[in-house]
Amino acid sequence: MKPVVFLAMLAMSFLRGGELVKVRWTETPGLFAGRTAVVTLKSGNRIEGDWLSATADGFTILSHGQRREFARTDATRFGLRQKRIRGRVLGTLAGVYGVGIIGAYASREPLALVPSAVAGGILGYFLGRANDRRLIEIEIED
Repeated sequence: MKPVVFLAMLAMSFLRGGELVKVRWTETPGLFAGRTAVVTLKSGNRIEGDWLSATADGFTILSHGQRREFARTDATRFGLRQKRIRGRVLGTLAGVYGVGIIGAYASREPLALVPSAVAGGILGYFLGRANDRRLIEIEIED
């Protein structure tokens, strides 16, 4: 397989669409634990923060240091983001070594390793960052 095709496939796998998870309302505190909750309200505002609790008719989020309570009917969409750096680290390493070696091999110049490794590291970081910030959509089942 050609290296360019492989890198394009790798980039597309990092930028794939978000996942969809179906849960019951009572399972949301366990699902959101240790992750950033993303809630879109009917007004169009988007709230991101730590999911603290859920009652039968509402939920509480800690956003920007403030405890905020909302009615369940105020929300139109729910999502979550995991707090991690794995994608940035792996993307940077893969970019530095993979693109650096491919660039030096393709140009037949050992000195081409440095600029291609730097460019690959930067590209890999941003692809990994996109993967780290991926939003997982939550569908609430009653």
